[in-house]
Amino acid sequence: MSARDELDAVVVGVGAAGAVLVRKLAAAGWRVAGLDAGPHWDPQTDFLSDERAMTKLFWRDRRVSAGDDPIELAGNVTGKGVGGSTTHYSMYALRLHRSDFETHTRDGVGSDWPLSYEDLEPYYDEVERELGIAGPLDWPVGRLPPWTLSL
Repeated sequence: MSARDELDAVVVGVGAAGAVLVRKLAAAGWRVAGLDAGPHWDPQTDFLSDERAMTKLFWRDRRVSAGDDPIELAGNVTGKGVGGSTTHYSMYALRLHRSDFETHTRDGVGSDWPLSYEDLEPYYDEVERELGIAGPLDWPVGRLPPWTLSL
């Protein structure tokens, strides 16, 4: 690719969601580039099971949310580098619990989400397939992911 090539899309942030989006757009024939801030980390050599060494992943640049009441975002909740927060979380892919969508109804705090876990579940499944997530055969409890092999 040269500096003069035209693109159909640029995805800024190539963590779990952005990486899947770039792959899908490219597979559909789009000319797409994915951009990420920071270096490419190798967990085997850069921070293998070392919490102190992992602090170099923290996004320490000043970040402020948008809107009428912006807030400053924490400096240690995402990874700065190729892979974004998937690097920060050592390649774990966590799902919200069903109850997380109904915090007001269940606990009287915050607001309930306008969608449910069931609304997001197909997207969780898709991203996990795309990323090649491994885990126990009975997770989520009661059903096997379609890509899981029984041993």
